[in-house]
Amino acid sequence: MRNRERCRAAAWCAFVWATLLPAPAADQVEKTLADRSRQYLIDLIRLDTSNPPGAETKLANYLKKVADAEGIPNELVGGDRARLNFIARLNGSGTERPLLLMAHSDVVPADRTQWSVDPFAAMIREGYIYGRGAQDDKSLLAAELAVLVELKRRGLAARRTVILLSEADEEADSSGIQWLIRNAYPKIEAEFAINEGGFSFDAPSGQRVLQIQTAEKIPSRVVLTIQWCIWRAPSRGSPTPINPYGSIPRREDTCGKSLSCPIIAGSDRICRSWRARVRRLRQRMRFAAAILSLTRSSARRCRPPCSPRA
Repeated sequence: MRNRERCRAAAWCAFVWATLLPAPAADQVEKTLADRSRQYLIDLIRLDTSNPPGAETKLANYLKKVADAEGIPNELVGGDRARLNFIARLNGSGTERPLLLMAHSDVVPADRTQWSVDPFAAMIREGYIYGRGAQDDKSLLAAELAVLVELKRRGLAARRTVILLSEADEEADSSGIQWLIRNAYPKIEAEFAINEGGFSFDAPSGQRVLQIQTAEKIPSRVVLTIQWCIWRAPSRGSPTPINPYGSIPRREDTCGKSLSCPIIAGSDRICRSWRARVRRLRQRMRFAAAILSLTRSSARRCRPPCSPRA
């Protein structure tokens, strides 16, 4: 995160703030929000919430300490005392349904041998903040916390109630949000939510560009089934242009059996491997069919047809 420029967290602050207040007010508070969100981000990175094991409660306690100091109603909820979610709420005028600001508090593990700095020290080097979670997703959490604090300090009644949710266990099993949906959904129910996924940057023209993501990649699981026959050559025959070895194939008992393999659509390596195997299988089947056409008296076509089916 570059100190000399507007940081990503500050951009999120401006975006969230602009959804709550008129544009002139958003411009006036941007610098304050940037400074506050930067400090929150440094503090959050220094709390190691690598998942596994997560241990997000210590981060939730930090958020609670900030919210309590600002007089913002909040609570810690969840099914695991070591992995609690944080919810804070500022009531608005109620003319519109609530806005949910959400981010996750856990991070993926950091292999320290692959880092040039301590991944949990939030070290500033050459204008950037280095640390696990600086982008995914503690920068957004810091920005949303800064916005909530600013709303409270100004005593402004937004059109909507604003809810801040820090979700545990997003990186692995999503147990935090699942528990909330099953046990505390009214606490986070809103008309819409602002979450991670989008990005922002300043164009060379000076114009800020906000990229908005509306959906995540969704895996589609399928089962690839191939039906095949195995042919062997028990005796030698006269070579032909198609079969230079002159072998006469014989159908084995495997004819009509199926091979099923679960794959995940979108996995390029797996898909490429299976496409190559299917191509080879088709080539063999075409060869077997050509031999059968020349040796119809010695062999017959198997049933069902010897062709791969997906």
